[in-house]
This record gives sequence, structure tokens and C-alpha cells, in this order.
Amino acid sequence: MKSKNDESNEQKRHFLRRYIEFAGVHTAGKTTLLNLIVDTDALAPLLASYPQKMKRPKLSFATHIFISVFTKYRDLIFVVSFFLKYAKLNWENYRVVGRFLLKMVILHDFYKRFEFDVWLKDDMLHLLPRIQFRDKVDIYEAFLKYFLHFKDIYTGIIYMHLDEELMQARFESRFSNRPKHRKISRKPLYSRVFRQNKILQKVLHNQQELPVLFLDGSHSIASNSKRAVHFIQSLVNR
Repeated sequence: MKSKNDESNEQKRHFLRRYIEFAGVHTAGKTTLLNLIVDTDALAPLLASYPQKMKRPKLSFATHIFISVFTKYRDLIFVVSFFLKYAKLNWENYRVVGRFLLKMVILHDFYKRFEFDVWLKDDMLHLLPRIQFRDKVDIYEAFLKYFLHFKDIYTGIIYMHLDEELMQARFESRFSNRPKHRKISRKPLYSRVFRQNKILQKVLHNQQELPVLFLDGSHSIASNSKRAVHFIQSLVNR
């Protein structure tokens, strides 16, 4: 006859904790794709999740931030040093990139306390092409340096590309019902992200540290979902 402790131990589940980063051009369909995979349980019986699925208690997160200053100080210093060396020192760089990169260093460690086998997120590599770099900076080398520093966080990367004409069309559609000033302010950002994603794509194509799946954002969501699921499953099962 099984004791209560035996039954409790049987109910305990070992979670794999695999991290898949979604990177690529704005409007390519990254968020739509990762949401579809999670919300339709396409990776079942693996438990897949993304940040919006997690309830993050404010007090718990605030406490974790304090702890992370000590446990993740090398990564936090790296991000700050990276910005000081390569990025223009202006408010927009901090507002649209810098503060989020620092936050993600902390969040990666924080999310380990949640239950999941596969974590899907458009993360740090998604944000890097937003940076306004200093003049004469070798952006390829800067991206490569950042990637190599944080490569051990990820199990694999899904990169979604898109041609410029379609990106612009989707941009116009996305901002068609939004205030005009919002559209005007975001257009330079989207253009910069598109140009610099070409460089990031080359970095990911040339590196041999992590497996990368390249998807065409002009293809159907069903087709891309099928390929992404197969890619993730191959990483989990190897």
C-alpha cells in the first residue's frame, strides 16, 4: 500500500526548463507565433509557456530584484558596459532598449521558479536591433559580443525575417487606427530595427554556438508553427 509521501512524490514533476528566444523584424509575426504554440498546446505533453501566462507577485519580484543585484551583478555590469561603449547616450536608447535589457537579465533568473518545460519569449536579441549605436561602431561585432555573453541562457533561437515592403505594409496596418504622432515617432524605430536585423541575422547564421531556425514571416502562421514545433521538439529530445 502506497503512503501519502509516495503518492506525493509521484505527483512531483521534473520540468525541463528549456528557453527558446524569438528574434527578428518587427511585424514578422513572432508574438503571434509563440502565443499560438502555447495557447493551442502544440508542444503537449510538454508544458510550454510565455511571460503573460505567469502571475508575477509584485512583492516577490521586488525582493528578487534586490537579490539579483548580487547574484547577477556580472551580467548587469556587462549590459551597462555594453551601452556605455557602443550606444549613443540618449533618453530614447534607455527608454526603448536599455531598461528592458537590464530587466530581462533579472527576469530570466526569476522565471525559474515557475513550472514549465519550454519557455517561449521575444527576448534580448529581439531588442538589440533597436539600439542607436555610436558612429563608426562595428554593429556586427557588437551583436556578436552580446550574443556570446548570454548564449548559455538559451536552448535555441527562432529568427523570423521579412522583406522590407511587406514590413512597411504591416506597419501601416498596425498603426492605421492609432494617433498620428505615435505612428510618426515609431516609423524611424521600425526602419532602424529592420536594417540592423539584417546584421543580427548574419551573426546568427554564422555562429555555431546555438541551433537557429530561420522562418519567413510572409509564410502562413500554420506553416511556421509546424516548423517551429518540430524544431523545439528536436531540441528537447536530443
